[in-house]
Amino acid sequence: MEINEKSWNRQDRDIIFDNLSDKIRNLNRKIIVLDDDPTGTQTVHDVIIYTDWQEETITEAFSEDNSIFYILTNSRALSEDRSREVHKEIAENIMKASEKTGMQYLVYSRSDSTLRGHYPLEVDVLKEILTEQYKIDGEVFIPFFGEGARITYQNVHYVQQKNQYIPVGETEYAGDKDFAFSASNLREYMKEKSLGKIREEQISSISLESIRSKKYNEIMKVLLEMNNEDRLIVNALEYIDLAYFSLPFIDALLTGKNFIIRGAASFAAVLGNRVNGYRLSGEEIVNIRTKAGGLTVVGSYVGKTTVQLSYVIDHDQDIIPICVDPADIIGSFDSLEKIRCISDEISNHIVSGKDVVLYTSRTKLSPDDFKGFSSEELSEEISNMLVSIVTGISCEPRYLIAKGGITSSDLVTKAMKVRKARVIGQIEKGIPVWVDMEGEKGESFPMIIFPGNVGDEDTLFKVITSVKAIRLDKDV
Repeated sequence: MEINEKSWNRQDRDIIFDNLSDKIRNLNRKIIVLDDDPTGTQTVHDVIIYTDWQEETITEAFSEDNSIFYILTNSRALSEDRSREVHKEIAENIMKASEKTGMQYLVYSRSDSTLRGHYPLEVDVLKEILTEQYKIDGEVFIPFFGEGARITYQNVHYVQQKNQYIPVGETEYAGDKDFAFSASNLREYMKEKSLGKIREEQISSISLESIRSKKYNEIMKVLLEMNNEDRLIVNALEYIDLAYFSLPFIDALLTGKNFIIRGAASFAAVLGNRVNGYRLSGEEIVNIRTKAGGLTVVGSYVGKTTVQLSYVIDHDQDIIPICVDPADIIGSFDSLEKIRCISDEISNHIVSGKDVVLYTSRTKLSPDDFKGFSSEELSEEISNMLVSIVTGISCEPRYLIAKGGITSSDLVTKAMKVRKARVIGQIEKGIPVWVDMEGEKGESFPMIIFPGNVGDEDTLFKVITSVKAIRLDKDV
């Protein structure tokens, strides 16, 4: 696929971002990002993420000095019924917190840039509940994700693979066992995922030509005419395209319009005024005073993760690889003893200053391999196995890298029991770093959330090398 579109000049870029910063300061709404797995913080810095959605927690978030905050729902790992319950509860507590604090809000349903997730269920539940407090004027749909080279052009969503843009419906992600789809055109995707309930006449779009020709009035007219059941697709190739769209979008909000956003991670960074290209160095992340080794946990089974894992094992002669075969542990009579032995082995390596990569065997298991397990139950058992291993480690690592969204979420909420953390930025494009983790254990080490479908062949190797090199160079 070739794109022959003239890009923005530098002067326009500077003016647009300056104007956007002014508008964001005048917005006076809390942007609440509901993240369906922990990787959604991959574009922002200096934000707080919470892992529960009690009324008291959301009230706390409303009261803090921030324009944007995140709530980790982990709903991509939940059943449809459970996701429905979670989003209903969140919406009700948002309304209560808003009434208590007097703050208005904008809800952003953050999901996967490769279109996996409970769509349109989550948006529809939020609209249904929040309409009790505000009139909701429809949904704005923006799956663009710059850091991962996922773009939307002429209403078709593309994923870059090996320097080529592939329609998302032709990628492995479209075949996901839980969220399968076939359409790459987002109009058709909406109709497909809603089983025809979303009709063609309810869908409109903002073209790239409208954005790059700076047709402010045209875009504003579309936004002002939207109503509850309407869905708006926004095309974008670069961050600056979203920045320009944000100008009429925020002005529409200031007139009293209310929307729910369904999008990938990039538009949240734009609205939160957090767009920058700065990357953290290993020295800014790890504690150089500890001689402990670090831990990487790989649970994701997507092809990109397997390639990255193989690269690490082949090229890092110092790393200690520990492979766990779920088929050997799940359901076995001595599973607890096996898990304890693995935890002890990892602890011994970390204490001696060695870095460990713990990973599941790369043969993806199916319910047919186990009696009595559904697909969802099997995934949960594998995740619980990794959580049990990490929970049993007797020492703090220098760092923890979690590879895969569900793996990250379960380690955060189940193994470390984190209630709240601060996102300080990214170590590589699309790979966020969490610190100051508050919870039952009060972990002091940094956690690197590495999405399963992000990066090149050597990106995991580069991340591990970056934080590992600090120990090698600066042991005290």
